[in-house]
Amino acid sequence: MSLLQFSPATPVDSRTAIAYCSPMTATEIIHEIESLPPAELAVVVRYTKQLEKHRSLSGAELTELARRMVNTDDPAEADRLQESLVKGFYGEK
Repeated sequence: MSLLQFSPATPVDSRTAIAYCSPMTATEIIHEIESLPPAELAVVVRYTKQLEKHRSLSGAELTELARRMVNTDDPAEADRLQESLVKGFYGEK
């Protein structure tokens, strides 16, 4: 199930479809995203925020959060890091 439903703003011709099916590097994808019109860029931003909510963190990312939580002297920061650890482990529901 997709997090967001997309509907193309304009029809896509076969040459465009082939270009978008070709492998792209992350740099090329970022360049494409930066060139989007504001309305389409807003859709991409919403989608990435939805992905982030459902993504679990890697072991290295969780370890770094735990290290920071243990080493902080600020109780509010420790609470924030603990919440990030829980969300990073289970994902945001």
